[in-house]
Amino acid sequence: VRGGMRASVGLGFTLAATGAGLLSVAALRGWGIPATFAALALVGMGVGPAASSSLLGPQSRAPWQYRGIVTSTLYSMRLLGGSLAVAALSLARGHFATQFAIAAGLTAVAALGMALAAPGLEGNVTREG
Repeated sequence: VRGGMRASVGLGFTLAATGAGLLSVAALRGWGIPATFAALALVGMGVGPAASSSLLGPQSRAPWQYRGIVTSTLYSMRLLGGSLAVAALSLARGHFATQFAIAAGLTAVAALGMALAAPGLEGNVTREG
């Protein structure tokens, strides 16, 4: 998070979206196991920093007595988003390449939204109170 929460979250979700897109292409073209694992590695390298930064950002901005509320709300929203994503993916039942493309699109939208909403460098300073 050295470059700010916005950069960390944006870069993380961008990596995850790229990995999901490559996973879609790998499934569509039949690139095989090594390409699939490389795409999954990109997804993992993106989701890790994005998930932790998207948790630490809101926690650092909230007063101490509200951090539990912020954390539980964030996890509730993640579960709700995951449920909606699974519902969207079920629209393309049996078409793995299309499902991966939908996942890549959803991740790209999340990357854009989080990159725009997350605080920049000034967000690294916690508020006192």
